[in-house]
Amino acid sequence: MSPPVVVRRGAGRWSYRSGGWNVAADTENPPLIFRPETVTDYEVGLKSEFLDRRVRLNLAAYRSNYKDIQKATLIFTPAGAALRRTDNAATAVIQGVEAELLASVSANFKLDSTLAYTDAHYTDFIVRNQAGVIVDDRTNEPFEVPKWVFTVGAKYMWDLPVGRASARLDWYWQDSVIFNGVAALKPTEQILRQGSYGLWGARVEWNVPERGLSVAVIGKNLADKKYNIAGTDVRSVGVASSSTGIRAGSASRCASRSGPNKASCLRSHGRSDFRSPVMAGLPRGSAPFRHRTE
Repeated sequence: MSPPVVVRRGAGRWSYRSGGWNVAADTENPPLIFRPETVTDYEVGLKSEFLDRRVRLNLAAYRSNYKDIQKATLIFTPAGAALRRTDNAATAVIQGVEAELLASVSANFKLDSTLAYTDAHYTDFIVRNQAGVIVDDRTNEPFEVPKWVFTVGAKYMWDLPVGRASARLDWYWQDSVIFNGVAALKPTEQILRQGSYGLWGARVEWNVPERGLSVAVIGKNLADKKYNIAGTDVRSVGVASSSTGIRAGSASRCASRSGPNKASCLRSHGRSDFRSPVMAGLPRGSAPFRHRTE
């Protein structure tokens, strides 16, 4: 039996999104400039293999200091007119831990699981009018991202007279989330809430590598779970809406967002490295390690 292989890694990054200006709504409101937003990201991680490299465990912890966040805010002029503008209105801390476990039970049978915890909160979110007067304090508003995300999957492969076949079953679960950064919701205002939910998915594939041929049948949300992936809050004018996620039989796309989050297809595949911060307001922790297991 070969000894365990352990690789430790630490990283620090600085990222930004460029600033711009608000187009004047009228001649009395000249264009207002907003500055770039920045993220300073710190990350430590561990990648390990043991039991003759049949088991792989990846761990990561990160903290992102998010400054000058560009937010769309609504203010009212002295004349009473509503003015929507982008401003450097907020700072935030986004931190969390992530884990990924992959196991080769046999040459033909593989298991994998991911777990992600995200703590994302504003440290300052003050809305000011053009004169610099505070008109709203939104510091306590939540991010649109679940605290916990969990996935587990199993894949079995077997040889055929022509090519190779595989069957995969996945389960995805995420914690509850409030859409659109609204903290003060009445119990009756359920349209801007999404409780925790789980989704089943499956994939059966026939592959002929020497011919470059692959045919697959994919199922998403096999239990036909109804859930929402986003919401729009304009309750000030009596409107609130939500966007429904994939239902059984619908076109394949990311099931959750999504971020920030936003991102990022929570259930997409393709990367197994440590991720860089997301600049669009969705914390990177909203997606667990994205890794394709073959």
